[in-house]
Amino acid sequence: MGIVRDDEVIVTLGQPTDLHYVNDSGFNALTTEITIDGALFNANGGDSSYWDLDLGTTDLGLLDMLVSPDAASIRIRFLNEPSDGTIEFKLLGGGNTEGVDTNTVTLDVFAENDGGYISSGTNDWVYTTHSTTDDYPGYNEEVGTMSWRTNRYENSMTISLTTQPIDKPDSDMISIEWMQANLTESGFDYVRAYYSFDEESWFELSSYYGFSNWDKKSFVVANNPFEESIVIKWEFKTDGSVIPLGGSVYIDNLSIHSVE
Repeated sequence: MGIVRDDEVIVTLGQPTDLHYVNDSGFNALTTEITIDGALFNANGGDSSYWDLDLGTTDLGLLDMLVSPDAASIRIRFLNEPSDGTIEFKLLGGGNTEGVDTNTVTLDVFAENDGGYISSGTNDWVYTTHSTTDDYPGYNEEVGTMSWRTNRYENSMTISLTTQPIDKPDSDMISIEWMQANLTESGFDYVRAYYSFDEESWFELSSYYGFSNWDKKSFVVANNPFEESIVIKWEFKTDGSVIPLGGSVYIDNLSIHSVE
């Protein structure tokens, strides 16, 4: 899930969390809010001018910092898009911080991006923003505001979206999960998912058609102990007639897990 402008992630001081930066059109700031547990603040504790952040060696530029009126949390926003990695900082000055654990706060930061997926043709699939209203594909907190989407819907076509090789766990069984929404001609235009350990032999995971808002797809498959990675491919195939208004397929949030 991406963190977009005006969204906040609540973390406890000293505890790690993930921050995603979504770079779509316009201004987007990376925002996090640090909750100060067990602090005893003086009268100036709620004044932002009494606080500062030691950002260490990070290249992130501090945009602003705001202390909540009750001095229970501090919000910080970064203007520029961060590189993948971590940021570390400490709270400095301001208020009576007796009882506050001032260990360095470490936050894992990575950009929400297209994952390097390979489209079968020019603009067959695009990584783009999608509707955050109740309209198809609908809003889903887990998905965020960006996803892969079919950019063309034509009769008699076959287009595919393929991941890069993904390191897989060593367990005997593997769970493959992703989020999907689709609006296709029911019974005729299919979106199918496949997996492969060697990009030569492909095994079908699923086949869907018709209408569905965002829905989690989850499958368990046997591992191949002789290969180090797995590749997932989605294929959209249409027949020779009928294109539904607004028809498309959306894919996001692929994850590969071990099954105990």
